[in-house]
Amino acid sequence: MLGSVYSATGKSAEAVAELGRAVSLAPNSDEFYRRLGDAFVASGNVAQGIDSYQKAVKLNPYYWVNYNKLGKGYAHKGDFPKALQAYQQVVVFNPDIGAGYDNVGNVYLQQGKYKEAIPYYQKALQVEPYFTTYSNLGTSYFFLKQYSNAVEMFQKAAALNPNNTQMLVNLADAYRGAGQQDKARTAYQQAIASGFKDLQTNPKDAEVMAQMGLSYAKIGNAAEAQNFIRQARGIDKNNVLYIYYEAQIDALLERPTEALALLRDAFGKHYPAEYAAGDEDLKNLQGNEEFTSLIKQYSKKNP
Repeated sequence: MLGSVYSATGKSAEAVAELGRAVSLAPNSDEFYRRLGDAFVASGNVAQGIDSYQKAVKLNPYYWVNYNKLGKGYAHKGDFPKALQAYQQVVVFNPDIGAGYDNVGNVYLQQGKYKEAIPYYQKALQVEPYFTTYSNLGTSYFFLKQYSNAVEMFQKAAALNPNNTQMLVNLADAYRGAGQQDKARTAYQQAIASGFKDLQTNPKDAEVMAQMGLSYAKIGNAAEAQNFIRQARGIDKNNVLYIYYEAQIDALLERPTEALALLRDAFGKHYPAEYAAGDEDLKNLQGNEEFTSLIKQYSKKNP
């Protein structure tokens, strides 16, 4: 995803330079290395960010936050095995917080290992009933086609954060899976309305734009679906999630050639093929030989 050449601009470059000076003055500070790692990742240089997080771990190998940061760096890069190792260390060094369990669950979820993710999310919820954990647990149930459980979890997530566009999209997807089409359409429309409110506060929120694009596709508005996903891609063209979202939208709009090209790009950038294999939004591709071949080629379950 990233080349070896790094060029930062604006505030990102200033932050990297300032924190680089701080590290040179306090080379034994794991906190400064964590902050430097954050600045590198925010500027798009994930490789340098991971290197900084590794130095933080080396300086203080018993502090869970260092492993949590390192895990996020690897997950951002798409290196899920190393992300899993880092997050498991969070659980070891601080079993009384939800972050470690939650992030282990997230890594399993991103690899399509839904059954493995569920107990970690359940453990995280015992520690702290956070809305994103309910949502991710709902996603695990959704891909296992346990739609009633998925609806329940997404309802709890939406109740804790009723104005969150992503939560509303998730709930709508669960209603659709459960065959409750009227409730699904209403929830997608609510997600779009929520998205417009979000964009009034942050007009450059690419994630909100992407979710609005998906919602428009699922209610059959092709023009607006493509408009919003292209805006999101324009803001962050190399984000593998947005590449995948555009593939979902093209599949929903019955544009298989475009969807397959985007999926190949996403898989090449380490988006888990296992996740795509069970994605209801790609059901229009299920009988396509090229889709089957792509899943087989990129699935980690196949050598």
